[in-house]
Amino acid sequence: MNRLTKKGILALVLSLTLAVLAPAGSLLAALAESSDREFYEFTLMQNFSSLEQSENVTEYFKRVEEKLNTRVNFRVAPSSNYDESVQIMLASGDFPDAILIPDINKQYYLDAVQNDLIIPITPYLEAYGQNILKYSYDISLDALKTKGTDDIYGIPRTTIVRADGIAVRKDWADNLGITLPEEGGSLTLDAFTELMRAFTYDDPDGNGVNDTFGLRVDAVDGVMKVPLQVGWAFELYGWQEVDGKYVDLQYSREHDNYKRALAYMNMLWTEGYVDPDWPSISADVSGQRMDAGMYGIAPSFAGYVAGLEGRIKAVNPEGEIRWLAGIQNEDGEVKGSSLSTGLFGFTSIMYTAEHPERIVELYDYMLSDEMWNETIYGPEGLIWAYDSNGDKVKIAEPTIKVGNGWQSEMVRRNNSPDFFVSLDVAPELRPNVLKNIDISINNSIFDLSAGFTSPMSSDLGWLDYQSQIAIATTKIIVGDLPVDAWDETLDGYYAAGYDRYSEYVLEYINSRN
Repeated sequence: MNRLTKKGILALVLSLTLAVLAPAGSLLAALAESSDREFYEFTLMQNFSSLEQSENVTEYFKRVEEKLNTRVNFRVAPSSNYDESVQIMLASGDFPDAILIPDINKQYYLDAVQNDLIIPITPYLEAYGQNILKYSYDISLDALKTKGTDDIYGIPRTTIVRADGIAVRKDWADNLGITLPEEGGSLTLDAFTELMRAFTYDDPDGNGVNDTFGLRVDAVDGVMKVPLQVGWAFELYGWQEVDGKYVDLQYSREHDNYKRALAYMNMLWTEGYVDPDWPSISADVSGQRMDAGMYGIAPSFAGYVAGLEGRIKAVNPEGEIRWLAGIQNEDGEVKGSSLSTGLFGFTSIMYTAEHPERIVELYDYMLSDEMWNETIYGPEGLIWAYDSNGDKVKIAEPTIKVGNGWQSEMVRRNNSPDFFVSLDVAPELRPNVLKNIDISINNSIFDLSAGFTSPMSSDLGWLDYQSQIAIATTKIIVGDLPVDAWDETLDGYYAAGYDRYSEYVLEYINSRN
């Protein structure tokens, strides 16, 4: 399938000629400075936090277009049914040029790669993607080698890998005379449990009503899980080396870590430390209840604490949050593994794109030092500026409506904690937020499977048993099944193919090593 017209080939040859004549590493500059450069526009399908394009986005991409002579046309799909929208698009054959894929395990993505609807970006990275390479984890790029070759099937939206901690209502602890660890500190499992008990039954908000719970927990479609931060206290970090072997302790028959975590969650449910509505409420609802003062502890990334505290203060001006790194494991350590690949989604290019290299180049420019601050905060001089101290500050009366920032939802860097520090956070408070983010980065470890997609990914029996795992976990947490029922669940999982799956994962881990 030829994607280059004769005119496009001539433009590409001209671009490469300019690159040879330019200093090393300055291909982007050579391209941008060519007055004869062909105009190119492409369509991107993506879900955004807002369905309407703001002036912020319009002005940002005007600057990108002026630099690259490349225009993005957006096909925005609602987040609530994005997967369904993608599948309808793929079935219709009305393809965009590029598409956001939320997760490497989406079956429609795997099928599209196998059917060559999605093309590799590998041929374009050296010439057009130096910032993509620079600001992506190697493990993120490796995870996108979907066919098991060296070809990479997407532009990573690489976020910093971190072990998110917990946000604790410090004002509640103060009301009860409980001394919390210093900001960025940690709790033993016993101290964490006692804190939840006190926040549930000792009237921490002082209103004389039994209307609070210790821990915010979320369910998806009625499925309950062990929260990551609790699982880490039981050393559930995904695939790790344990006693000289690579193993995922959640599914190990030789270790009881997951059973102990399930027993702990059953205790929290039985004692009433978590909302009894847990199975039936969405993350949006539980978030609203946290903001309203219903929960005392929430799993939380350090970069989001300022926003959480602001929402709580809108309800209770005395509300205060202290961010803690998490819950210690039995060795007194705080470690965690959440985004094993560093991927927070990625953008794949469809075979119909006439100039894939121009799409790669545009994303690369968005990640460049020249554009990064505008990618995060919007156009400089219109929304924000540098003050006399060199700090970035909002313009008191911006010349455009700030609105949403689609550009910041398209790309991320693997080494940019400032991405998560809003300009609404006062400059004097930003160093503390960045320090806490550094703590969560330092506490993180990679799941060695790195989001590996096995050849069993389309096996219906294997996929069906994933739901059986979820059902058993939920039933054990609420006490409908005894904890020992997990052993029988594991037997079924192994019968469904877990041994074979493990062999694939071990082969992958050993190949990476």
